[in-house]
Amino acid sequence: MTQQLLSAGRSSVFQLISIDYGFYFYVVSLVFLLPLPWLLSSLTAAVLHELGHLAAAKCMKLEIHGIRLEVGGARIICAPPNNTQSLITAIAGPIVGFLLCFLFFS
Repeated sequence: MTQQLLSAGRSSVFQLISIDYGFYFYVVSLVFLLPLPWLLSSLTAAVLHELGHLAAAKCMKLEIHGIRLEVGGARIICAPPNNTQSLITAIAGPIVGFLLCFLFFS
């Protein structure tokens, strides 16, 4: 039930991403429910949040096997982290959100 974005001509970044069909439905429903500025800001905040998790995982030297986009959010598929790596990776996304709040609302 996933669509793999794999092809020989694409860069390796796209080979790591799999998208659940429910995610497409979720995004399309948001297009009809939210005004465009809200939609764009919400999607931007979500992408930056997930990039915070991904950057922390890379800094912790975790081996990233892929990223899966689902209705409930994104999942980073990686080698099993230890407790410290897991904690730092988990709090990195919300820290990015707090930094965005301070950047735009202060």
